[in-house]
Amino acid sequence: MRLSTDLVAYVSDLAHLRLNMTDVERIANELGRVLDYVEVLQAVDTSAVDATWQGSRGPGGMRSDEAGPSLDPLVALANAPAAQNGMFRIPRILAEGEDQ
Repeated sequence: MRLSTDLVAYVSDLAHLRLNMTDVERIANELGRVLDYVEVLQAVDTSAVDATWQGSRGPGGMRSDEAGPSLDPLVALANAPAAQNGMFRIPRILAEGEDQ
C-alpha cells in the first residue's frame, strides 16, 4: 500500500515532528511495506485455528486480591540511595514556595 508523502508530512506535522523530505519519503516507504505485510496477514485463513487466551494464572490472567505479608522496611530501604525515618528520601521536585 503506497502512502503519499503528503499524508506522512501531515501526520508528522500533527505530531510536531520536524522531518525533512528525505525522512518523509523514507517513512512513507517503510509504513507502506508494513501495511503491505498486514494485508498479507489478513489474507491468511485462520478459521481452523483455535482461539487462544492469556497463558498465565488461568482465565483473564488475574490473581485474587488477597492480603499477604509485607516486605520488611529495612529490606525495602536496603538499596535506597537515601532514607530518612524509615522512608525513601528523594530530591525535591517542586520549586521553593510551590505547594501544588
